[in-house]
Amino acid sequence: MRRSLLENGTEAMESEKQTQPSEPPATEPPAEREPWAVTSVEMLEGIHAMTGVKVVHATATWCKACGRIKREVGAQLAVDVTWAAVSVQDVEGAQEAMNIDSMPRVDVIDARGNVTTFSGFDCKTENILAAVARAQEAGAVPQLVLDADF
Repeated sequence: MRRSLLENGTEAMESEKQTQPSEPPATEPPAEREPWAVTSVEMLEGIHAMTGVKVVHATATWCKACGRIKREVGAQLAVDVTWAAVSVQDVEGAQEAMNIDSMPRVDVIDARGNVTTFSGFDCKTENILAAVARAQEAGAVPQLVLDADF
């Protein structure tokens, strides 16, 4: 199954035929995970309204650090984290909607809607992944364990 994001921000599942080799090659790098491409401010708002942890990456073709973040962070994000990229060059109003004043820019949004923002020199892979881990912990449902005395 492959996820895609519709224009209104809702998810759609598309089935695709997958074949698995008998043994994966040992020298092949892991498949690179691609973010959802945000095409409008309305779609960006739809992503913010989704449940779970979200990573919204503001990009631009001239921003070399944006490409590095895409490669490094994308490869390490868990599959249950919604990852979206919005081009501030191509999506009219995105820069204003995200209040972007420097690039690169990444927003990590937890399940409760709390936003942790990284921009400029603070936008480092380890900072982003640590914020994602905190967001996942904050949204985790505590498990009740009953012992024998209950």
